[in-house]
Formats: sequence, structure tokens, C-alpha cells
Amino acid sequence: MDIQHTVVSDLIDSGDRVWKHYVVSELFDEEQTSRICSIPLSKVSCSDEIIWRFDGSGCYTAKSGYRLLMEEQCDNSEVPGETVAHLLRDCDFANQLVSSLGLPISSRSDVEPWQCWLASYFVRLSDNNRRLLMVTYWSIWFSCNKLVHDRINISVQEASSFITAFLREQDAVGIPTCHVGHPGPIHWKAPPLSVIKFNFDAAFNQQSPLSTSGVIGRNSQGLIMAACASPHSNVVDVFVAEAIACKQAVQFAKELGFSNVVIEGESLIVLKKINLCALDLSIIAPIVFDIKELSLGFHSIIFSFVRRDANNAAHVLARECRSIQTPCYWIEEAPVGTTAASEVDRGFL
Repeated sequence: MDIQHTVVSDLIDSGDRVWKHYVVSELFDEEQTSRICSIPLSKVSCSDEIIWRFDGSGCYTAKSGYRLLMEEQCDNSEVPGETVAHLLRDCDFANQLVSSLGLPISSRSDVEPWQCWLASYFVRLSDNNRRLLMVTYWSIWFSCNKLVHDRINISVQEASSFITAFLREQDAVGIPTCHVGHPGPIHWKAPPLSVIKFNFDAAFNQQSPLSTSGVIGRNSQGLIMAACASPHSNVVDVFVAEAIACKQAVQFAKELGFSNVVIEGESLIVLKKINLCALDLSIIAPIVFDIKELSLGFHSIIFSFVRRDANNAAHVLARECRSIQTPCYWIEEAPVGTTAASEVDRGFL
């Protein structure tokens, strides 16, 4: 192979849609080979896209270009910028917002590191106030970005109203789920009565880098119908690991012949990208594309976010099977630890 006339498609097995590892390793060094082979590939050939890597959307905007230039200018400047300590602890806006929401004000010390201050503040709060504080800090960060990048000044009252409304909505309906159709728009749809839920999670080892996906299929009573665990190599980060686990859940449900399913996981980022109508340009885009293609084979499929305390069985299965070398399957049973965790999960159904 003449490297001067080699294109990326020459490094991909068009039949199996995997990297030609033996070819890549002859052209590049070990580190580059590992990085290349860790790039996820869609099982269905799709056109290449140009991606702007300095923005999470993958698309260039004047704002992202300006932000990049400003960051480079700040890196080369001795002028200090906004710090985490000031934003969360010393900022008047933050303290007024925390006070308006009824959260206790923690004593401040310029000598104490902000990490220690935050940890001690956090553990003294009740569970409800911890949840409120996390959403509050998210709102403070968002308000700061709107001021810096858009020159929009959000008042304490506006931020407080947003936080209250957001938490009220989450308590009332939870995070919305939707029926996936591809191509075309996404339609909101309630799950049918005879639905099988497939919970997924992943155990990721950054040093290897390897991951193991765990999938639990349960009926409406929460009883285990089937389970599977699969090892995966060349996994670049935890988001790729979660996306692979989600794809494994959809594939497993399809192989078992179920037509009405709910796919549940705790990776909100992955689920949002799957439920997004627009083209995804992130690193997990090929996996998301495959998941949407697989979804076409179901009468009804819903992708839903679930908290860890209701997804513990899939988490335990992925961790229990971290040492497996080949995929493992169970019908109407699962490993002992997973079965015990599933009984705990049933209490949240």
C-alpha cells in the first residue's frame, strides 16, 4: 500500500466494518494505531462529515471561534479570570441565589481550599438540599456563561424561578422519553402494556482501554427474562462504553424477538443523542447511527433515563463480568450478584 495515495477507507474492512488492524499497525506507531482503532465505526457505511473539534456540537460557529481565540489570549495573559472558588463561594450573585432558595449559607474562609469547603458544605445538607444545590450550581454556571458569551445578565429572581420550575417538572413527570423513528422526526409515545425493559450499563477500564457491557431484560413485574454481558476493546472513554452498552441492549432485544421494548440506562448524554433529531457529530455518532438503524426493527422502542438506584442490576452485571473474554448469555436467570441487585431494583419499579 502506497501511503501517499492511501485514504481512510483503505484502512477499514468494508464487509465487517472494522479497522484493518494489521494494516494500520504497519503504517503507524503503536500509540497512533491504538488511537485510530479506538474510533468507533458504524456497521452501516455513511458519508464523512467535517467536524469542528472545539465545540461539543461538532459545528463551527462564530461564537465558538471567538471563544477559542479568547481562551488562547487568556492562556498567554497574566490577567486572572473567573475562578471556581469565586463562582461558587465568594460571588455575591451565587450567595444571593443560594439564600433565596432557602439553602443555608456556609461560612467562608480564604485560607481553606474551595474543594474542602464544598465537601464539608455538601455533606452537612439533607438529600433534598443536596439535589437543590447541584441544580443551583448548574444554574450559576449557565448564568455566568450567558453573561460572558452573550452579554445577557440573568437576575437572581429569574435564576431562582428557573430552578424551582425545573425541579417541580422533574418531580412531576421525570425525564421525558420518546419513541425513536429514523429517518424523520421523533414522536412522543407512551410505552405499551406488554413491554419488556432492557437495562444497560458499562464497566470501563481507562488503563486498558477495555469495557464490559451488561444488559438485563425484565418483564413488567421486574422478573429477569434474559441477560447478557460482552467485552469490548479499544474503547476510548466512558461515553463510548455507555453507547456500546446501549447498542448491545437494542441488539439483544432484537435477537430475542421482542417487538415492544424500553431501553433504560443512566447515561443521560447518550440517551439525549439517541433521542435527538439532528445529525450527531460527536465521537459516538457512528454508534448512535447504528442504534437508530436497529430501532427500525421494533414495533415500539423507547429510550429512557433511569437513576442508578433503579439500574443497579445492569451495573453489577457489567462489573461482575469484567474478566470475561467472550460474550455470555443467560435465559431467565443471571449471575448471583446480579440477581440480588435485580431484586433491589424491583422496589423502584
